Amino acid sequence: MNKTASIAGAAGILGAALVGAWATTGNASPDAPAPRAAHAASQWNLDSVHSSVQFRIMHLGITPFLGEFNEVRGEFTLDPDNITNGSISIEIPIESIDTSNETRNGHLLASDFFNGRQFPLIRFESTGITRKSGNNYALEGNLTLHGETHPVTADMTYYGTAEMRGTQKVGFGATFTIDRTKFGLTKWDGILGNEVTIEVGIQGNAS
Repeated sequence: MNKTASIAGAAGILGAALVGAWATTGNASPDAPAPRAAHAASQWNLDSVHSSVQFRIMHLGITPFLGEFNEVRGEFTLDPDNITNGSISIEIPIESIDTSNETRNGHLLASDFFNGRQFPLIRFESTGITRKSGNNYALEGNLTLHGETHPVTADMTYYGTAEMRGTQKVGFGATFTIDRTKFGLTKWDGILGNEVTIEVGIQGNAS
């Protein structure tokens, strides 16, 4: 074997050893990029532009009636690696209610319903998050509506994180089912159902 062949062989052995060493540390090659670490921050500001609150109630027992609130604000603590350590605080201005009918919107703000002048905000403060399976959780907390506060439990789904224009984002959804009469909303019994479903979709920006 000539000198050139010996040098080439030694180089090949050295290269193989280096590749093997990188492989045992979880990298395919020395040039492979390191995996992006999960977002470590846990404090998020609610992105009101990409968050939503919708509700559903039966009318005359025959039609699901849908509406929404056009404004939601708040903040939350959510660690993507440990969702159960999170806490969520949300406020919804009553005056942002939208049922696609201005006359009905005004009626809902009156004393027959939400009494928006006296009780301008719906508030939710979480007290705990418990994992059920996969990305599904039970979100427990206190809901303040129409001047009354009661404990509620929602079905929560964690959807993950994303990055947009250099800003880290996180998203989750929650479904609440409440009895409106427990919050003093008792008028129009027989016309409106007592059960109300509230669908919340929340996106947050890293603070």
